[in-house]
Amino acid sequence: MGGACTSACPAFGGALPGFGDTDSVTVTSKWDADLVGRLGLLIAPDTLVYGPGGVAVQRVQIEAICGSTLTGECFLDHAESVANTLNGWTTGAGVETMLTPHWLARFDFRYADLGTIHHAFFLTEAIQSPLAEVRMRTHTASFSLAYKFGPAL
Repeated sequence: MGGACTSACPAFGGALPGFGDTDSVTVTSKWDADLVGRLGLLIAPDTLVYGPGGVAVQRVQIEAICGSTLTGECFLDHAESVANTLNGWTTGAGVETMLTPHWLARFDFRYADLGTIHHAFFLTEAIQSPLAEVRMRTHTASFSLAYKFGPAL
C-alpha cells in the first residue's frame, strides 16, 4: 500500500498567493507489512466472524521543500527528506464464508497505529527550522477469494 499527500506548507510560513507556491510537505508510505493472528466464532456451519490482531510495520518518507521566494520563508532553497520504519499494532474485524465446498470469500477491516515521526527540517536555515510531527494510522478494508485444495469436507 503506497500513497502520498501534499499541501502548502503553513509550518514553513506558507507562500503568499501570486508569489510562487514553492513550499510543500509530502508524506509517502513506501511499504507496509503485518503479522496477524485471528480469533473467531463460527456463527453458521459455513460462516466465521473473527477479529484479527498483531504487529504492523510501515516504511514512511517525509519530504519538505522550502523555496526562497519573495515571501522570505527561507534564506536559500531547501529540499530535505527523511525515511523511517515505524512499528505498531493492528486490530480489526472480519467475516469469512464458504461459497462452495472449495471456494471461500473473506471481507475484513483493519486499523493500524504506527506512532509518530518527529523530525526537524532545515537545521542550517537561519530563518526557520520547522519540526514535522506526523502521526501514522491506517484504515484498510479488503476482500479476498480463496480456493481450498483437497477433498471437500
